[in-house]
Amino acid sequence: MLTSTLFIYISCIILGLFIALFSSKRKRELQQQNSPSAQNTKETPIQLDKLIIGLGNPGQQYENMRHNVGKLFISYTANKFNAQLKKINQGYLAILNEDTNLPKIGLFNTYCYMNISGKSISEVIKKHQVKVENIIVVHDDLDNAFGKVKIKEGGSAEGHNGLKSIIEYLDTKEFLRLKIGIDRPNSRDPIVISPYVLGNFSTDQQTRLNTEIFEKGIEILKNKNFIQC
Repeated sequence: MLTSTLFIYISCIILGLFIALFSSKRKRELQQQNSPSAQNTKETPIQLDKLIIGLGNPGQQYENMRHNVGKLFISYTANKFNAQLKKINQGYLAILNEDTNLPKIGLFNTYCYMNISGKSISEVIKKHQVKVENIIVVHDDLDNAFGKVKIKEGGSAEGHNGLKSIIEYLDTKEFLRLKIGIDRPNSRDPIVISPYVLGNFSTDQQTRLNTEIFEKGIEILKNKNFIQC
């Protein structure tokens, strides 16, 4: 009987010590989390000087489609400058010159569908404190021959659903666009155009994009001071 009582007594002491040690450890963790030094280490969004935005749809099934040429351009540019596209709440963002004194350039791809991309784009612009005059949207252009790349300053959406969404959320048409030509089928009928823009680039066209056309776009952006490396 005495042995049993002693065992229970010792067990209670050990349990009490364990609870005390756990409580003390948890208290120290909470104090560290709430300390000024811990709060100061929380990641603060980098203020971007410029933001280059690629339009397209999410998912592998859309990856090499004509309509996704804006996203393809962003991926190419990030790879060229050894910048990693990292997942954020709104999509994927890479930052050029992050660890230098040069202007901070954001490369951004959304992961939502193009016709609702304006919301995530407006959130990234606000989060990284980018002025609207310092953004440029890269998108496919039906009205120019495949491979033609040009800048346009402001204007209507010209029927492009991605641009429509951006204009709606930014409440302005006055932003730059980098238009990459994808040709137009011999029809203006939406029934013909829709499957065309959602069709894949040919193997030869993909090669030209990655060896010639995207380089044209990068040179245009350099001349506009949107890329400084």
